[in-house]
Amino acid sequence: MIVRGYNPQSWSTIGDYKRTQDIADRTAFDFDLTQSLLFRQRTDDLGILQTYNAVDHSPTFGGDCSGDLAVYGDLSQG
Repeated sequence: MIVRGYNPQSWSTIGDYKRTQDIADRTAFDFDLTQSLLFRQRTDDLGILQTYNAVDHSPTFGGDCSGDLAVYGDLSQG
């Protein structure tokens, strides 16, 4: 499986979520190149939590720390 993600906000080490309040600004997405699937950022209340950013892993897409797409800094898990 080959997956990718797009996040219009910059990555940081804040240890918190990057939020997008306005639905028009929710342009993040994940996509699976193997199966040609596209997953857009949600427009409901959970969509406010665009990505979780921390020093020990890549941006985590989705509404909780386990997220929809994440890779640990040592590349041991994803």
